[in-house]
Amino acid sequence: NAPTPVLIVHPDDADDRGLHTGDTVTVANQRGSFTASVEVSDRTRPGVVSTTKGWWNRGLNNTVAERDSDMAAGAVFHDNLVTLAALRPRR
Repeated sequence: NAPTPVLIVHPDDADDRGLHTGDTVTVANQRGSFTASVEVSDRTRPGVVSTTKGWWNRGLNNTVAERDSDMAAGAVFHDNLVTLAALRPRR
């Protein structure tokens, strides 16, 4: 179990933002935010970040609408526009 959510960031996006594996970022949008640890990996596409669910009040649920999806009344967290901001920039 990780102490904070882990956010997978594509190397191109990490380079553009000066992020490295182990950095701490704020993931945010107009609905809310959460803090995550960065893992730079090509396991996700450029322009896309990925994390796991299950971090109640400390994860992606903070950034999604409190409603059911249009398709099958499921969760709405599978497609969510967010921004990233480094909390501790590297020196």
